[in-house]
Amino acid sequence: MKSRMLIALGIAVCLCLGACSLQDTEVLNSEPEQEASSFYTPVSLDYKVQKLPQDTIDTMAADGFQWGGRGAPELSVKWKGDDELLFFLYRIDPFLPSNSMRIFSYQLSTNTLSFLTEIAEYDLTGNCFQQGEFSYLCLNRPYFAKVCRIGNGTAETMEVNPWGGEISPTGELAKLGLEDSSVTICDFLEREAGQEKSRFYVGDQEEYVSWSPDSRYLAFYQSDNSWYAGDYGVLHLCDDSQYTIYDREGNVVYSGAADGFHWCEEPDFFTLLVSDRGEERWKLISLAEGGEYLLPAYPDGRILLQEPDFALILVYATESDPKQIVFVDHRTGEWIPMEEIDLENSQLETADYNRDTQTAVLTIWEEEASEGIIVASRPVCYQIRLSEK
Repeated sequence: MKSRMLIALGIAVCLCLGACSLQDTEVLNSEPEQEASSFYTPVSLDYKVQKLPQDTIDTMAADGFQWGGRGAPELSVKWKGDDELLFFLYRIDPFLPSNSMRIFSYQLSTNTLSFLTEIAEYDLTGNCFQQGEFSYLCLNRPYFAKVCRIGNGTAETMEVNPWGGEISPTGELAKLGLEDSSVTICDFLEREAGQEKSRFYVGDQEEYVSWSPDSRYLAFYQSDNSWYAGDYGVLHLCDDSQYTIYDREGNVVYSGAADGFHWCEEPDFFTLLVSDRGEERWKLISLAEGGEYLLPAYPDGRILLQEPDFALILVYATESDPKQIVFVDHRTGEWIPMEEIDLENSQLETADYNRDTQTAVLTIWEEEASEGIIVASRPVCYQIRLSEK
């Protein structure tokens, strides 16, 4: 009898331990919550860096548009279609009576650089949008009383009715009502009474961040730490913020807390800077799929481009390593220094990405200094072609 009781007790103990073991296994398997919501598998990419012919690029400033001893002009680049780049060369000099800007068109397939126009006496603005075959550069911020229309090998300045608002990459204007928190969307170039495309309202404390690159969404944020607003462009940084994304009809398509926000050129994708186990990481979000994917850790530096499959980071110089561009593969998490791009004695200006051709362009000013003073500089441009491995 006693032996039977011991056997029964042993069986009960084994069953109990087995149940406990099964329960522990279920808890361990449910820990990676992200796997359940992970909707995207990044594609591992190769890249090829090519420097645009320097003799051609040098002609943008060959006649002395730059100056010695007081720095180099600002230079930005924008894609116009798949084979054309627009270069905007700004000269800002307190010792000159007026500032000015030159616009050049560059055809990649023929290595042809064309001077389009020079514009003087204007306020700098980075607003540039595309409608049909023309690109438009907005002048005289914040009222945009003029635009420069660029296309078919020409550039002409056009007078427009002044107004305030935020312009999308495809030329829609979002008028922001400060008193009633309204957002009114209309066409940038054809603004007439009664031609509003939509009108909606955002939260009383929400502040505008940016349009999405495809002009389908608008991002706003609300934060108690609004003293640090970051860049009001594709990348926006602000600690402890609530980000809300609206579609053009005013429907909330996403709302979430983060310390930073970044649009991807790939439609429907953006990233949020979040804290993951005490470490700051970027999280990829899809508005179409509704899922999220935790991106690999980045090196410390400035984000130049950030897409679902990769990121380009400007990593600042340290005592042991020089300043460099690093390619981050989101599939493998690998950090790959782009040794083909020499940043020694140079200043990185801008980057732009064409998702249709999977090609990025970077503009740089190479500088020559003597006794700590810049005595010469020249523009440099690299293109980076991406392809699947």
